[in-house]
Amino acid sequence: MTKEQAERDMSKAEDQIKSRNKTLDSYREKLGFHTEKEFQQMQRQHQTDYPSLLEKNRQIRGHIHQERKVLEKAEIAHLNAFVRFIS
Repeated sequence: MTKEQAERDMSKAEDQIKSRNKTLDSYREKLGFHTEKEFQQMQRQHQTDYPSLLEKNRQIRGHIHQERKVLEKAEIAHLNAFVRFIS
């Protein structure tokens, strides 16, 4: 390997690092962190919030299920009343 080839390889590697950092910077801005420490802090926060969010989501789905059952029963009662009216 010659010196020129080694310098080209190093230059190519530096360009790749710069382009990858540029890509990462857009994600860092989008997600709201700039350092690894900030990332780890956000990760810990999300990990602690996750179980409570799952529980909240489960409760909401339960309420939706209950409301759907009530609406289905009301629809059936309405149809039965209509059938009785016609009979």
